[in-house]
Amino acid sequence: MSIALSARRRSQSEPTVSVGAEDESDISALIERLTAEVNQIACEKTRSIQKITNQMKMLALNALIESSRAGAQGAGFAVVAQEVRSVGQQVETIARELEDQLTKRTGNLMNSIGAHDRPLARRAHGRIYR
Repeated sequence: MSIALSARRRSQSEPTVSVGAEDESDISALIERLTAEVNQIACEKTRSIQKITNQMKMLALNALIESSRAGAQGAGFAVVAQEVRSVGQQVETIARELEDQLTKRTGNLMNSIGAHDRPLARRAHGRIYR
């Protein structure tokens, strides 16, 4: 096979690699966008949960204050208020942990996509590394 024929075949096959790289890049962009959306939704929802738990804690505090004003008659209500406060703190802790874990994992995914895209960018610019 002549050198010219070999070069022509190689140049004809390279656009196919570039198209494939573009497809992979499009998929990477889609995954990156979806990952960012998941991260945003997770942060918004956990903040909403934290707001609700803060309201629960405020209501529990108000109930404790009112139960102390009621004296002995309010003692049972104070126990319930303490439990509501405790549940609110547990839910808030879970929401924070969830946000931290999801943020960390989506960040790792975004970094993985970035690492995957660097070789694709090289191939798309005509530099094919084997």
